[in-house]
Amino acid sequence: MPYLMIENTKYFLYKRTLVGRSPGCDLVLPEESKKKGVSREHIEIFPDEKNRWHVQVLTNQEGTTYLVNAQGKQALKHADCLILQDSDDLYLGMFPLTFREQEERINACEPTEIPAAHLIEAFVEKVQDIWAYKERISSFCYSNPQEMAKKLQEILEKSISEPLEIFIKKDRTKAKIAYSLETVIWGARVEIIKQNRKNFQPGERLFLETILECLRPLVDCVPDMIGESMAIQEIKKIIRQAAVSHLCIMITGETGTGKELIARAIHNNSKRSMEPFYAFNCACFNESLAGSELFGHAKGAFTGADQPKEGLFEAADGGTLFLDEIGDMPFAIQAKMLRVLDNQEIIRIGENVPRSIDVRVVSATNKDLRTLVQHGKFREDLYYRIKGIEITAPPLRERKEDIPLLAQRFLQQEARNQEKSISFAPDALAMLEQYPWPGNVRELKHTIAALVAQCQEKEITNTNLERFLEIQQPSVKQTFSSCHSKENVPEEDFPSLDISTNLEKYYQSLETFFQKQKTLTRSECTVPFGFKVTRWQIRKLLYWNWLRKSTKEGYYHRGEELGKYYCLGLQCKICLKTNQVNNFDIPLEVLSENPMTIEDIYAIPFQCHTCKKKTMYTKTCQEKQF
Repeated sequence: MPYLMIENTKYFLYKRTLVGRSPGCDLVLPEESKKKGVSREHIEIFPDEKNRWHVQVLTNQEGTTYLVNAQGKQALKHADCLILQDSDDLYLGMFPLTFREQEERINACEPTEIPAAHLIEAFVEKVQDIWAYKERISSFCYSNPQEMAKKLQEILEKSISEPLEIFIKKDRTKAKIAYSLETVIWGARVEIIKQNRKNFQPGERLFLETILECLRPLVDCVPDMIGESMAIQEIKKIIRQAAVSHLCIMITGETGTGKELIARAIHNNSKRSMEPFYAFNCACFNESLAGSELFGHAKGAFTGADQPKEGLFEAADGGTLFLDEIGDMPFAIQAKMLRVLDNQEIIRIGENVPRSIDVRVVSATNKDLRTLVQHGKFREDLYYRIKGIEITAPPLRERKEDIPLLAQRFLQQEARNQEKSISFAPDALAMLEQYPWPGNVRELKHTIAALVAQCQEKEITNTNLERFLEIQQPSVKQTFSSCHSKENVPEEDFPSLDISTNLEKYYQSLETFFQKQKTLTRSECTVPFGFKVTRWQIRKLLYWNWLRKSTKEGYYHRGEELGKYYCLGLQCKICLKTNQVNNFDIPLEVLSENPMTIEDIYAIPFQCHTCKKKTMYTKTCQEKQF
């Protein structure tokens, strides 16, 4: 981006810029520049269609404006207009400005010395302590943005030993202060400046950006997304990655899984977070109405168009537009969407003049778009444009460990709204986990709201819940009944067994299965095994070579090391407590892409149940075989 260098300060140019002493100028020079011959409105700098920058003299005072470049010094008079080149010097009287076409890049510095091992270990433990309280930190940051800014200021001031000021930017500003550092962290767009208003040195700016990058993941990027399951952690990881990208996002998943929540999280964690976010349901409008809502219309474009209307693409300029149920978008509108995504231009209905926009499109659907493409109901070229990054929202039945957390949160909200004091009995929470929840989180939320409204006791029991679910879903009685055969039980009704504590059962089931068949799919193994195998457990079985992928997607063969495992003896470095686990207890996020060696296992920290910290390390590692 081009900029003007003014007394070691950068002023970035992105539009027509008026320069002078007047407070109405875009770039206001200090009052003392009057003594150096600067007028109230001295020059104007602006770009042309080819993105070349021009300077035009506005002052009537002769001999007060000069352009100095490689060809020499040239005096400019009123109304003169010239093209600026890189490193051209402008003199407004005796006040110098330098035009630069591109910001200088900072070269990465060479590594100097690796810190001592005990310092690294202490740093890791401190980060783990902070991570353990990330939910509280998230709640604090989102509820108290000003206090969050003060805490962040304390951290950064200690880092560079300079007094700073941090401002939370709530509105869309016209220009960025040249000596500031602007970033998005902990759900807020902040601007960091020095108290003395001096520019950050290249080393200071690089150091602050590095610290902010380390601090950013310590706060939950989606505080409204409740859950501690591996599926939710994976979704949050993808949200962080997708937020910094400019690509279109495609969110798939069943109804009620929180697709719009994911879309808002991507927007709130991106550089567009302070710009508008609009949601549009493609299934609610026919072709003509959808075109008017999305692209807008001119006055008189059709009967009843008494006033020109701005479409959602124009309204969301600079921000994000969420297209829900995009699989139901009218076919004619799909063709218009191609030009929007390719050229970032829209044409209002009744006009022929294109309007430039800057909008990120996030779409969602609960349908299989590939099938719609095959049947000619969805454009194939549009499909490939909107699926830049694909995110799958997991159904609630695949993350049953999150159901008690969700249920307790919804119960607290409804009890507060309905001014009741009510709680769950332990057996009621267990029943909630067993229910398949075809409507996912939305169904769970509305079920609990209805329970709170209808329950007259102070506690929701198993009996209350079963009676209520039978009324809402007549087939629920069969769901909870254990008298029917396994062949008639849906996959979601089977229990999900922890792989590390039921390792022998997994081995026996896999061994028996592969004696009869050569290939296995996740859905096929549920009935013969008697328990459900999740996709996360499949990933662990693949990593430790109990399974290997087939050439056909979704199919698996017997792994070469089926039955082989490591018995690990752990000991806490603080309380010296011991524990016995196996290699399947190692979390997926710790496992690297390459096969793990015994040396790698010794370096992995485990959670100590006494100290509540990851201070347990492997003391013994024995290879065993079933």
